Amino acid sequence: MYWELEVLFQSRERISTNIKKLMGVLKDNGIIAARIARLQDKCGAVGCAIILSIKGLTTEGIINAVKDAFGKEMVSISSKPISRESAPPQIPEKTAASLNAEAWGILIRSFSETLGTGASTSLYTAGMEIGELSAKGSLLSQPKHDRFLLFMECLESFQNSGWGSYQIVKNGPLPYDLEVRMFNCLECRATMAISGYDSPFTRGHLTGMVRCLFNENLTATEKACIKKGDPYCAFIIG
Repeated sequence: MYWELEVLFQSRERISTNIKKLMGVLKDNGIIAARIARLQDKCGAVGCAIILSIKGLTTEGIINAVKDAFGKEMVSISSKPISRESAPPQIPEKTAASLNAEAWGILIRSFSETLGTGASTSLYTAGMEIGELSAKGSLLSQPKHDRFLLFMECLESFQNSGWGSYQIVKNGPLPYDLEVRMFNCLECRATMAISGYDSPFTRGHLTGMVRCLFNENLTATEKACIKKGDPYCAFIIG
């Protein structure tokens, strides 16, 4: 049985933070399969609808856990069962992100206008968490695999999700001085009109990957960018 959970919050400015916290609450309470179906905007409140699968749990328990986590910051929460036919199909990860470059540009510009300089920090942090999540998944499935090959597999997944084609140039001993070249980088194509925007999500994503895989305090630094007229975006790992 699948359920749709609709949660609305008071603060529009904190919507990204609240959704992130909400997904964490669900995970902490045993929900391992959940995805955002749509954003909601009702009567001045803003939130999201989430499709989830409950096994061995009750919706009442999940709802109470969400209420306890948010308190008065939450306007309302409701749930309804949905059939397997109307639930989202099990689609591959590479097709999960369906926004094109123009749509991503609108989304990022909205973040930047709302959060100012905090938008870059938030996107970088989110990118790090997602990159780390990708790397942890690879480590769990192939714990004895070569870490550099796992890094390439993580980049392959990033590429297949539509974020750009990659190429690795090895300039020194692993894991240092790796240069990751991103051709047609989605984040940069989407933000051509945003002055000073420096690809925080992609930098964070790469940083999260390498820190998890190589267990060192590595950082991805952008040294070339298509927004500056370069033929590709280049990120140095060091």
